[in-house]
Amino acid sequence: MNKVLIKMIILVVLLVLFLFLFFKLPKSTYKKVEIIEKYYTPHSNGKAKGITTNKNVPTYTIPNGQEACLMEFSNDQILEMDCIQYLNYKVGEKVKIKYDKHRLLDIRRK
Repeated sequence: MNKVLIKMIILVVLLVLFLFLFFKLPKSTYKKVEIIEKYYTPHSNGKAKGITTNKNVPTYTIPNGQEACLMEFSNDQILEMDCIQYLNYKVGEKVKIKYDKHRLLDIRRK
């Protein structure tokens, strides 16, 4: 009887722990958006030029003289990103993004 009681207590504690983790873990922080414009400059001077609109936008964390790749999304964010990933996406494509300030952390196709 004593062993059964101990096993029941352990089971209840594990269940409570599981429920706590299930409800307290952050939900997905990805935002569903559409790519509106892509910006590029081979030698950043603080600005990058739009591919289709020729609009100039500022770069925030890219030092002068380095390649700059940015994307504008339907949530009115213009985010800096790795230029290798930049080539894999097209204007008008629907994607999920995760970002911090002006830097794109992750991008995924829907």
